[in-house]
Amino acid sequence: MGLGTETLAAVVRTGFARTPEGARFRRRVLAVGAFGLLLLGFLAAIGFARLVLLGAGAVLVLAVGAVLVLVGGAVVLPRLRRARPQIPRPRLAHIAGRSGSAFGELVRVRPRPRRSVAGRRRQAVRLNARGASERRSGNIRAAVDHHHKALEIVRELGDGRGEALTLNSLALAVARGGDDDAALAHFGRSLALLRELDDAQTEGQVVANIGLVHGRRGRRQQSAECLRAALEKLSPETPDYRRVEEHLRRAS
Repeated sequence: MGLGTETLAAVVRTGFARTPEGARFRRRVLAVGAFGLLLLGFLAAIGFARLVLLGAGAVLVLAVGAVLVLVGGAVVLPRLRRARPQIPRPRLAHIAGRSGSAFGELVRVRPRPRRSVAGRRRQAVRLNARGASERRSGNIRAAVDHHHKALEIVRELGDGRGEALTLNSLALAVARGGDDDAALAHFGRSLALLRELDDAQTEGQVVANIGLVHGRRGRRQQSAECLRAALEKLSPETPDYRRVEEHLRRAS
């Protein structure tokens, strides 16, 4: 069916619909019909009976045509729509992927899974190890950068002991670079965390590192005091105790 036929079918369906629009349409049709009947009666009264018959026939033909259109729109059109070949819609990801567009990249790329807590801790350990290696090689800036990255990870994980160890390593790197004040500040925060964790052994190691920093700067008395305090924390059976004891003999 053509566009005009479908439009006429839509008009007829609207007229028979039980809606406010349909009711208004029917009232208008009745008004036009009544006016037409009056006009035909007037024409018949003045001697135009043949013209009246022709007009009535035309109205009848239009009415029958409207019914046929309504039936055709309700029965034929759905069949025609069902008979149209259904073109399968390709998947969006397939289209975007072959097009090479930025949207295609967004469809194809899946979010990377977040690393596990254990994986993040291993990453922090590796960063601290690299930092210590860079410090021993004299690359202070690289060492500090690695330790700062490790510090961000352990703080994000809420790993208090990991943070204390990382601060100790960062302090050693900063002290090697000549910034004693920053180094002592990092050592102090490390000690505060270790005291909260009641980790006397590691606390003794940090205190010993403070003593060694003082010793390298020529502050022999402060160095000796820190080394003695470290021996009180360290277990006598550990290699750390023996190393601190040797440093204390040299400082004295």
